[in-house]
Amino acid sequence: MKDAFALPQEDANKNAELCDMVVNAAQHRIRRRITEKGQWVEPLIALAEEADLTDSQRAFLLEAKLLQADLRERFLDAENFDVHMASKALRRRARSYEAAKELLEGVSWLFPFEIQMSKAGAKWPSLLRHFDKLLKPYHQCALIRKAAKKSFIRNALSIPLRVIVLPSPVPDRGFAINMVDFEAHVRSYLRDALLSYSEDEGNSSFAVDAIDSLWSNIKTAVDVNQGQLMPLLAPHCECTLLCHHFDLLLQPNSLSPEESVAPYPYLGISNRSCFQCTLYFKAYTACELGPAFQTRGSHEQVSSCVVPVSNSPHANQAIADEMATQLKRIIGQLLAAQTDERYMMAMLSVDSTDSPPSSPIP
Repeated sequence: MKDAFALPQEDANKNAELCDMVVNAAQHRIRRRITEKGQWVEPLIALAEEADLTDSQRAFLLEAKLLQADLRERFLDAENFDVHMASKALRRRARSYEAAKELLEGVSWLFPFEIQMSKAGAKWPSLLRHFDKLLKPYHQCALIRKAAKKSFIRNALSIPLRVIVLPSPVPDRGFAINMVDFEAHVRSYLRDALLSYSEDEGNSSFAVDAIDSLWSNIKTAVDVNQGQLMPLLAPHCECTLLCHHFDLLLQPNSLSPEESVAPYPYLGISNRSCFQCTLYFKAYTACELGPAFQTRGSHEQVSSCVVPVSNSPHANQAIADEMATQLKRIIGQLLAAQTDERYMMAMLSVDSTDSPPSSPIP
């Protein structure tokens, strides 16, 4: 690593400005979220506190209310953004909220209150999603501030950076669902997925129960959003970066000297990848379209983002087909495991003098 003082001062100043731009963007995302989306949070919490809740649920609501009040007090004052981002008190408040969330046994108890707020005019009122959207830019900013204190990063800031702004498509809006046709298509897909994974289990009564259970969860999610699918979000950054590098491979003769250098096969991102992004990377690797890139891992949670579209229709179709194949197998594996679990529970509940139920596995 070159000594920072051996490089032109203008490079260090430029890089510092870029980092400040990222930090300021994170701060303004928090403020915009509070002012534009946070009006329904306090009424929802007050509504939920009137219900019969467990101790862990009440503790979570208390921490959510305190965090919302703390963020509102700090970030509606634009002049003190950076001071509040570095506040140890805010960091402790965020950790207390995360700890209370970890103690919850599911979040479906919030659905009735979110439905009531939706009927009152709130748009997509998800309490957990609201705070995740608030804390994500906060954690990103905190990481940048923490990293900037390290000597390695201070030296790296003096090396000229190359910044590329990649376009992001406009997110799709949600659309209404024909529940009759939707249920028929979903049930048919779930059954095909199970049969594609295990033909022996597809026709058992335990398989029917497993499909019914999964459909019930899907229907609940749709009912929460009043018969609509959630709006689809723009592609996440890791998929956008992967698609960008693939598009560069399609035009080798037009690359600059910097672009022609093979990138290190790791895409650095602030969070672990969601389920869809992980599936996209696996499909890209399976199709052998280019170098296999890695990320920091996956949290395996499903998000409502779409995947990017490259400049190659053939590659887009190959990735889509591979993603569909892998997704169907994952769902089939999930249903097979639930079928086996129901069979084992039925066997345990049968009296030793009775004949056990017929196994779905030969």
